[in-house]
Amino acid sequence: MDTREKQLNYLEQYWELNDNLVCDGCEQPLEIDMACFEQMAESSKIDWEELGYVKHVVLRCENASGGHQDRCDGDCGYNDGDRDYESWDDTLICHNFNVWVDLWDYRFSKDEKKKPYISSGGATLKI
Repeated sequence: MDTREKQLNYLEQYWELNDNLVCDGCEQPLEIDMACFEQMAESSKIDWEELGYVKHVVLRCENASGGHQDRCDGDCGYNDGDRDYESWDDTLICHNFNVWVDLWDYRFSKDEKKKPYISSGGATLKI
């Protein structure tokens, strides 16, 4: 296993059901989205070539179900009335959608000031 794979594996293990990263909809820890494993492998290759380290992890809420807007009746309770159903975008973790969260983790960067952040929303990072 090369260094790039080790970094990707470390990030996957660190963020898998980590209490510091929770779904905004149900406040449960997120899990690694194995359906996005190929995307993470490709992203890690790009990260490695451009930055010299791996930073991208894809997670999802274990309570989310398959489907997309066609399966949500607009009454899932996610947004508590702050958005109407028609304006939802794919960055929300709705429990009637199957939507992922992109996390950028800079722990392997030489810049120690960079902190992990969620690029797509839908979850809260408590660090």
